[in-house]
Amino acid sequence: NARIIKADALKFLESAPSYDIIFIDPPYTQDLEKMTLQALQLAKLEPNGVLISQHPIQIKLPEVTGYSFEKRVYGSNVLSLYWLEAVQIMQG
Repeated sequence: NARIIKADALKFLESAPSYDIIFIDPPYTQDLEKMTLQALQLAKLEPNGVLISQHPIQIKLPEVTGYSFEKRVYGSNVLSLYWLEAVQIMQG
């Protein structure tokens, strides 16, 4: 089952249950790195879950301890994927 929720990602994640996939598309005028890092702190990902942050190609998001990082470029947009690592799940 899939469920799409249109909401302020950070406010929603504060009380959200766990998910397999979380996609955030913050406004490009925001501090995207800060918002992505906050979302990773708040997100409750299922084992092998992924948080995806969409952003312009000019923005470089960092790798984060506890997550495998993958970047996919689509023209002037990038999807940065943060996969929750098994070690993180076991310690969580």
